[in-house]
Amino acid sequence: MQCTGRASGGNNVTCVCDPAYVATAARICGLRHGEGCQSPTQCGDNMDCEESEEGEQGGARCTCVSGLLEKRRGTCGVPVGSLCSDSSECGDHMNCTTDTTDPEDSSQRCLCRPGLQINGFGYCGQPVSSLCEEVRTCGRDMLCGPGDTGSTVCSCATGFRVRRDGFCGRLQGGLCDDTDRCGDHMECRSVSGQPARCLCASGHVVTVNNTCAVAAGELCSTSSPCAVNMTCVLTSEGKHQCQCNSDFVMKSDQSCGKAEGGDCSSSLDCGDHMQCVNHTHHHRHTPLCSCDRGFVSTERGRCGLRAGSGCVSTADCGGHMNCTGDLDLTCTCQQGYVVGADGSCVKIILCSEYGSHDALLQV
Repeated sequence: MQCTGRASGGNNVTCVCDPAYVATAARICGLRHGEGCQSPTQCGDNMDCEESEEGEQGGARCTCVSGLLEKRRGTCGVPVGSLCSDSSECGDHMNCTTDTTDPEDSSQRCLCRPGLQINGFGYCGQPVSSLCEEVRTCGRDMLCGPGDTGSTVCSCATGFRVRRDGFCGRLQGGLCDDTDRCGDHMECRSVSGQPARCLCASGHVVTVNNTCAVAAGELCSTSSPCAVNMTCVLTSEGKHQCQCNSDFVMKSDQSCGKAEGGDCSSSLDCGDHMQCVNHTHHHRHTPLCSCDRGFVSTERGRCGLRAGSGCVSTADCGGHMNCTGDLDLTCTCQQGYVVGADGSCVKIILCSEYGSHDALLQV
């Protein structure tokens, strides 16, 4: 030990352990975790003296007993969730307190301090962009490596992306065992008996980077932004709602695709019932979103069923049509319109220059 402090003024002199030692419950000094040893009695509390390839010339070192965690000061602490009577018994960045998330458990346990997250090593890790020296000081599913500024920081591992809480969640489609492992706006669920995966929650759609964002027609905010090709718009009812941008239409999954006639690189860019098809204009091939066979364009850039097709609602049909019928519902032209050659509905216009004859003009 060393004697520190000033002798004058009474009890200002204190005995402290040498740098390679830590104080024990018996008020003596034992070797720190990682220091070379010959016997467990030389080590600090809750340590063994074990052979280690990292020791000097293959010698033994003081190491925390199984189930305990090494702390920054060279002592050993119990992991998250362990029963405790004082915070000094816990690992780094933990408090000995009751778990407010479990009202039936009134016992004192070691829990991560606010703003930290238990990681795969049993430690309480820091959020993304925090300075780090080793990966165990970072949150779950993170790496400790060089950041943009050259400092060593915590960052999300491959297949994960930072969430709003500053920690990392799996990308959409990744395997999971709990929703807490997924990214923002996702749920961990199984479909058709397949292994559980992180999938977008109701009212959300996949974005280009395999994350999930608010879908078209749903309420939005600064903290819950809309997906791609949408804007958060203040409606006449005074609510903020995601709406498709100009030249885009809402698809059945509430994402937004290019309207009919819009340029595209694949059919995935287009709205429902469309394909990305090359059109020739002045000897140039231009890929455009075009209605599938059996569908016709509507006045809003969507593609609806041709006249005479079976339907469930008017929204299924092309422009100027209603879904009507006594037994079997079909798309039928509205009053003042007739079926054109392509199955769309064209307006009847009386042309006086042709007397009483009617001429059909498509609108």
